[in-house]
Amino acid sequence: MSEPSTEIYHCQTAGNLLRTYFNAIRPAFLSASILPVLTALAYVRGIFGSLDYSLALLTLLGIAFMHSAANVLNDYFDSKNGTDAANDQRVYPFSGGSRFIQNGVFSEQQILNFGLVLLINGIFIGLLIAYLSGPVILLMGFAGVLLAVFYSAPPCLACRGLGDLTIA
Repeated sequence: MSEPSTEIYHCQTAGNLLRTYFNAIRPAFLSASILPVLTALAYVRGIFGSLDYSLALLTLLGIAFMHSAANVLNDYFDSKNGTDAANDQRVYPFSGGSRFIQNGVFSEQQILNFGLVLLINGIFIGLLIAYLSGPVILLMGFAGVLLAVFYSAPPCLACRGLGDLTIA
């Protein structure tokens, strides 16, 4: 996989622009949050013999939006605090973020805006799930939002050795 650069990603068509934004969320890593949800849904189906498939789909979409928001906001905050710029011995794509800011594909402001749009969509889906299933889910959703944001936003849990715990 080649590192993103302006030559690869400067887009003139809507399709290319959508693909570029899609790549900015680092989709290969979404399996880290989607697979546990699928496992939990299979468990629920096995235990109870049924599953509300509309809630299941909303849950998958919500977790995908929140994980994507965390990835994109991580790029923004790591750019602001210099972490990604200092990471010159990185192993792409496993460290150093997407490099979309550092390589001029997107500005910091564009990445921040995109991350906030993803976060708002995730929050909206979480509120919809709470409306459909009950308010208890709000506590988990609130914790998820805080962890997604503060993973790399000040106080930067990842910077304090709490990154793996935050993700778990």
